[in-house]
Amino acid sequence: MSDPRLAPAPAPSIVEMDGRLAELEAQRAMAQNRCIVLAGRNAELLDLLKLQRAENDRLTQLMNDRDGSDPDSPIAPAAAA
Repeated sequence: MSDPRLAPAPAPSIVEMDGRLAELEAQRAMAQNRCIVLAGRNAELLDLLKLQRAENDRLTQLMNDRDGSDPDSPIAPAAAA
């Protein structure tokens, strides 16, 4: 009297395995496309961050180089970023 729940599952057919493989390949393709989109967004954000830092540096330098001020007391810290 063996328990039918312990019986081995039937082996999947070639058609079932092929279908599952196609599903996995489709999932992989979608994941790769998503990674490409995210990489593009990250690159865009990094470019914007570099532009913002350059603008911060430019404005900091402009504030520190103003005329008629005490050169020993800059308005903004030199390493503001």
